[in-house]
Amino acid sequence: MNESKDIWDYNQPDFYHFSDDSVWLAKTVSQILKNEDTYDFKALDLCSGCGVVGMEIVLALSQSLHFDFIELQSAFGKYFDLNVKLLGLLGANLKLINQDFRKLYNNEKLYNVYDLVVSNPPYFEVGKHRLSTNTEKNICRFFKEGSFAEFIQSVMWVTKKGGRVFFLSRGFEANQVIFIASQLKIQIKLEILEKKSDTFLVLMLVGDKY
Repeated sequence: MNESKDIWDYNQPDFYHFSDDSVWLAKTVSQILKNEDTYDFKALDLCSGCGVVGMEIVLALSQSLHFDFIELQSAFGKYFDLNVKLLGLLGANLKLINQDFRKLYNNEKLYNVYDLVVSNPPYFEVGKHRLSTNTEKNICRFFKEGSFAEFIQSVMWVTKKGGRVFFLSRGFEANQVIFIASQLKIQIKLEILEKKSDTFLVLMLVGDKY
């Protein structure tokens, strides 16, 4: 498996540094996909930050796939561009989109688009843990803009029938995700692939509407 020369060489802002969790997610997904035909896959790294998860997957797979990166905070943009150059991915089909994930839901152009979605989203709801004095850092760690439920709703909207979503969740509650799927009338299957402390690596298979 090809990886970046040193995972910690990624360019990132002072206000937020990615953790081992992002590396864990990228390596797990890459391992699962390495023997699959991912040519022309359309993939999304949601809440992408400086692009670590998606870029590590692109580096690990020998076949071409289109990868979009959606990140709310524009401050990550210059670091994303630096990482594309650092990793020699200038010719790769990578696109950074500065957007609130809530705008994905009910956007007809984005319905049923992605074969693969990966995400290391904020872990905490506002009010359950102490906020930092840094607003940008808080947006990375807390669902200040939107909620976990809205995040799941948007993910289900953009994922193709038969597509897969790999995401990390702190204190994961499957019943909440199942309820959202029932509201949207989308069939899903959930599997907890791994657990470290109180963080879950979850696979969600998205099926047909019913």
